[in-house]
Amino acid sequence: MGLKVAENCRAFYVMGGLDGSVGRFFATGRTGTFSCIFSDSGPPTGGGAAPIWPATPTLHYNVDMKPVRTPCIGVCSTTSFGDRICRGCKRSNVEVINWNRYSEAEKQAVQARINQLTSQIMADKFRIVAPTLLEQVLQDFRIFYDPDLSPYFWLHQLLQKHLYRIGSLAEIGVDVQPAFRGQDVRDMLLLINEQLQVLSEAHYERYHAR
Repeated sequence: MGLKVAENCRAFYVMGGLDGSVGRFFATGRTGTFSCIFSDSGPPTGGGAAPIWPATPTLHYNVDMKPVRTPCIGVCSTTSFGDRICRGCKRSNVEVINWNRYSEAEKQAVQARINQLTSQIMADKFRIVAPTLLEQVLQDFRIFYDPDLSPYFWLHQLLQKHLYRIGSLAEIGVDVQPAFRGQDVRDMLLLINEQLQVLSEAHYERYHAR
């Protein structure tokens, strides 16, 4: 059975992965009392981390779309430095400015894109061995996290703001992928943010640049 995105859904495109995987598409909107998110991803063609999204197209219906919390982590470079892409949450300046005007469907689409890009890059470098331990650390540190997002997204938020509080990755239920063994986590985090910036800039150029 083929899957079709409702006509009144708004589409968002996510760039292809660093591993050569195909691009992802998200379409969100409301059809009657339903909200829909359509994702279409192919299996990764490169080695390394396990796929984050299903290998086959999936259509999810969310009858009661819950409010989407702002992705802001308190490091807003769009307002402080005039950056096109926020160094903290990775939203574009357009998305930051218009966030409070967006519908919940539009906010969810932005969050889905950031979650996808962040999770893909993080899973390439880290392996979450014990998700429940990671979740407990987030609770102990009193860090908000969305249970509907990927644990790799949680991990990025944790390392972004609280790396100084972590003695070892084992304490939070995380290990490093073999290709990155022996590297300083701070250097890895810099690399991750650089890669996120590149992909976010590409998305901006495609959809927001005039």
